[in-house]
Amino acid sequence: MPGGFQLSGIFQASSGGPFPVSAGFDLDGDQNTGGDVNGQLQLINAFRTNPCAFIYYAGVACTAKAQAPITADLLKPQPVVSLNLRASKFIKITEHKRLELFFEGYNILNHVTEYGGASTLTSPALYIHTSALDARQLQWGGRFVF
Repeated sequence: MPGGFQLSGIFQASSGGPFPVSAGFDLDGDQNTGGDVNGQLQLINAFRTNPCAFIYYAGVACTAKAQAPITADLLKPQPVVSLNLRASKFIKITEHKRLELFFEGYNILNHVTEYGGASTLTSPALYIHTSALDARQLQWGGRFVF
């Protein structure tokens, strides 16, 4: 760029990844205790509203408490969108020495990406996001190169 300026950036956009969930036992009869309910809203809510009706509790005293059903919007993965930019100005002092001044920003779009939460079907906080990635951050600085 003219005037000794340099501009650089990174743009990242991706769909959200799967959110693992577990009941602690085989819910759908496939001999696998993991991944039984990923994206299966009806199976999740059937277990949450009447956990004692599932095979696991046959012949065993059931102490699990019913939980409120969840809504379909909680099953949608959170997309990640981030734009990072950096503007630099290079000032030549001598042939081998220069000063670099910069201003940079992370998550310039300030997109909120929520994540976290309980992944156990019996938890009242199932799929409720408890954290978020960093908000927009701006910083400036300088570097002397010799």
